[in-house]
Order: sequence, then C-alpha cells, then structure tokens
Amino acid sequence: MTMTKLDLIELLASAIQNTAKKLGISDSDWKVPEDLLKEIAEVNPKVYSLLQEYFEAYLQCYQDWTHEKISIRKNALITLLNEVNKL
Repeated sequence: MTMTKLDLIELLASAIQNTAKKLGISDSDWKVPEDLLKEIAEVNPKVYSLLQEYFEAYLQCYQDWTHEKISIRKNALITLLNEVNKL
C-alpha cells in the first residue's frame, strides 16, 4: 500500500486529535489541528514536545521512503532505456 500525502496529513491530524482527547481538551472533534496543537502545548508542554518529535521522525521516514522510491524508479527507468538502446 502506498501512502499519499493526504494519507500522511490525515494520520498526523488523527494523532493530534487523539492526543487532545486523552488530555481532556473539550470539543476536540470540532477544532482544527493547529488550534489543538496550541491547546496541547498549554495543557501539557511535555506531551506537546513528544508529539512534535513524533511528527519530525515520521515525516523524516516518509521523506526518506519517498526519495528511495523515486531513486528505485529512476534506476529502473535508466536500466530499461539502456536495454532499449541495445536493440
């Protein structure tokens, strides 16, 4: 299964919402992630910091995976073109 950018955004928004609910932030279902992050930071700065670390790590893995996927496709295309040129 390939994760799209939209899937990634939804995953991170879900993590924010779930964290807000666990911290008892009211009306978390109706608030945008940016507002929830501000409230999380106010309610529990340590949890906010851990959430930021999680996001950074997850995004770095996503970027590394995307770059690796692009590199694999590029190498496959180069190999294909080299084979075609041999014909």
